[in-house]
Amino acid sequence: ISSWTHQLKIKKTDCKAVVSTTEGSFLDASGFSMEILIGDVYLPRMWVEKHPDENSEACMLVFQPEFEVPFDHLSLHGEAVICLDCSNSMAGPAIQQAKEIALHALNSCYLTRKISVLKFGTNFVEICSNLDDSPMDSTALKEFITSATATMGDSNLWKVLRYLRLLYPSKSKRNIILISDGHIQNEGMTLQVVKKNALHTRIFTCGVSPTANRHMLRSLSHYGDGAFEYFDVKSKYNWERKVKSQTTRMFSPQCSSISIEWQTHMIENPNLSFTPAQICVLFNHERLLVYGFVHNCTEAILKAQVDNQELYTLVSTSELQKTTGTVS
Repeated sequence: ISSWTHQLKIKKTDCKAVVSTTEGSFLDASGFSMEILIGDVYLPRMWVEKHPDENSEACMLVFQPEFEVPFDHLSLHGEAVICLDCSNSMAGPAIQQAKEIALHALNSCYLTRKISVLKFGTNFVEICSNLDDSPMDSTALKEFITSATATMGDSNLWKVLRYLRLLYPSKSKRNIILISDGHIQNEGMTLQVVKKNALHTRIFTCGVSPTANRHMLRSLSHYGDGAFEYFDVKSKYNWERKVKSQTTRMFSPQCSSISIEWQTHMIENPNLSFTPAQICVLFNHERLLVYGFVHNCTEAILKAQVDNQELYTLVSTSELQKTTGTVS
């Protein structure tokens, strides 16, 4: 805890701190600034706040995993697939934005040597490359991407996924980067295929266009054990960073099948209310915040699957560490 504008008096324990300015301090044009650094960001934490007037309590949990092995071995030796939506709904700026993102993705997939690019609409065309065999294949992939036009009819993603399912990797993982406006035909069938493929194929979605169906793109990444990013044309300065975030997730370990078990001291089953109610996958160094209205709770257990092994993480607080206030 420090301040570059004022001298501070600090009394603290491992969990709480009381901070005040020294005698004679005053505010000037510089205002007041205080910086709080967390000693161990990967240590799970729990806060509980009691309502001052009502018999209710609010909890906040923070989990941020750090895996011993930073890369997923099965993904490194697997296949990366860039799926570029070239349906008619992508006409105009959307297809140009999608091609730009696809090129960023191609440049970021340097950790794997097997890359495929699929352009799809009513049907699809594919180009495959094993960069270990021919470094020049990277040029062919770039030309394949830049030649894309939004003239391929409907957006039948389910055909692409069904085709890939027939050729699924038996000893590695396939990671798909889907770049689309999310206006997918046969949504129900598409999500069913995604669920069936999830054991060996993950989907990371990149949304383009102001009219993008973000709900569908989030659903695809949710059921495909991946992640969703939306690429706003007003903030193009961070597009490359967002693509790198997606490709980093592709090759990192992950927590899946995540659930929270609240340890309450109530005899009857409590009526639990917390968000997010359904937790997607959690990747290396990424933070999960869970908020809940759970009465008389000082412990919670995070359960998850990591590389087909069960993970149990206990986080707790004490009655003395509870605060009083209202969550805003």
